[in-house]
Amino acid sequence: MSALAATAIATHIGTKTFDVLFGEVVKKIFSKQEEPAPGKLRTAHLKEHCERTYQRCIKIKTLLSRDEPVDMLQQYVNTKFRVKRRGKEKRIDDYEAMSEIEQKGRATIVGTAGSGKTIFMRYLWISLFISSNPHIPIFVELRRLNSMSTLDLESFIFHSIIPTNEKIDIESFQSWISHGRFSFILDGFDEVAADKRDKVQEQILKLCTKSNNNIVIVSGRPDDRFSSWQEFSVFRVEPLDKQQVIQLIERIDFDLSVKKKFTEAVERNLYVKHRDFLSSPLLASMMLLTSNIMRRSRRKFMYFTSWLTQHCSQSTMP
Repeated sequence: MSALAATAIATHIGTKTFDVLFGEVVKKIFSKQEEPAPGKLRTAHLKEHCERTYQRCIKIKTLLSRDEPVDMLQQYVNTKFRVKRRGKEKRIDDYEAMSEIEQKGRATIVGTAGSGKTIFMRYLWISLFISSNPHIPIFVELRRLNSMSTLDLESFIFHSIIPTNEKIDIESFQSWISHGRFSFILDGFDEVAADKRDKVQEQILKLCTKSNNNIVIVSGRPDDRFSSWQEFSVFRVEPLDKQQVIQLIERIDFDLSVKKKFTEAVERNLYVKHRDFLSSPLLASMMLLTSNIMRRSRRKFMYFTSWLTQHCSQSTMP
């Protein structure tokens, strides 16, 4: 069922305009037409933010498509997670993970650099946007908090989603939070400046106390603090297995002959020899990009992998 999820989503949204999709979101939240009132938040005020986020989620730029955005749902490879339930670890697919997230309402998506956390968070936003769940999904890049002299997560979200020409009271937005009408997708906790993380953590946990009915999902690299977030279930992104790597390569828009040779090498022994690199979506893409170097010179390839090891240990890749 997981393998069909992205295709099913693409089919659902493929025949509908954004206006139609947003109208379906409104109907999930309100059974009758909203009454306009000065200073009061209405779903119409959130349409611009949702449409902007929708476009950013369905069209993405990747390492191999830096000049032209590509369809995220066509590129997406189903993510697998490692979770601990009742003292036992198990692996689940993204379909099961999303079902758990909707049911539990609190989750952290944890993965190493280049593991595909942000792509999954965008996939999750689209899934929540078209699901039957009566929430409006709000996508927040937490790194943008770094430019704020005074940290206030609620105020930041409010000013990010409300058009500047609208005179809406922040108290009206806070009332919506209290009524549990949002799914907050907070991406990139690890990209928050180190000296601000404690404060941001405090405000995320405070946001959760406003209503049990809001959904709150936070992504980030492994961090011991996530284990202390009592209400949050931890979903650890699993490395790609060989079949997932092949699916990833097949879906990348790249030279077909190069892809064919690279896929054959992965199937033979490349994955076994370089599992640490190929099990990361970002590094697998980089290896495909440099595959001509790999074929011509083993020495250059060894230099390349050594450089990658050093770079990835120091980088801030998502």
